[in-house]
Amino acid sequence: MANAQLTLIETAPKWKLDPHTVEVGRAGIAKARAALTAAGPTCGTGPVESEFVFDLFTQQAA
Repeated sequence: MANAQLTLIETAPKWKLDPHTVEVGRAGIAKARAALTAAGPTCGTGPVESEFVFDLFTQQAA
């Protein structure tokens, strides 16, 4: 008897950013942080949210 069960969709393969892409991204984040620092605080004195998001992103990619 043939298998009548549906085939599940396969999950995407694990991937990793290449070193060049990581460096380009880090350079862009550094430029953004410098621009934000130069602009001065607009509200509050906590860390810039992009730092938190970037850290989460790089931890998942590793």
